[in-house]
Amino acid sequence: QKVGKFTLFEGYPSLLWRTLAQKKTRAPEKLAEWLKNQSVEFRTSDARRFRSDPDLADAVMLAVGGALLQKQGRLLQPFPGFFQSTQYLTRAQVEGWIAGLPQEL
Repeated sequence: QKVGKFTLFEGYPSLLWRTLAQKKTRAPEKLAEWLKNQSVEFRTSDARRFRSDPDLADAVMLAVGGALLQKQGRLLQPFPGFFQSTQYLTRAQVEGWIAGLPQEL
């Protein structure tokens, strides 16, 4: 049995809402519309659940956002200048630190 590659990433729903969905805040009521624009299929009953469960909407945003970023080759791409930044040079070995996010985000 052939096993495919997988990617594990830590994401922030609020960051993906802002950067991918172009929403200033988390917007569960807008998730279904955004998914349609991304050609992601889902059921009408799912759309109702997204609106009523913000945690589920965040989980969907993380899953779909991660897949979209991976498809675009951006999932593991740090911000420009990352490897010269003081964040990388001074904190890269700190447990739990998330590489690739600029401090101002």
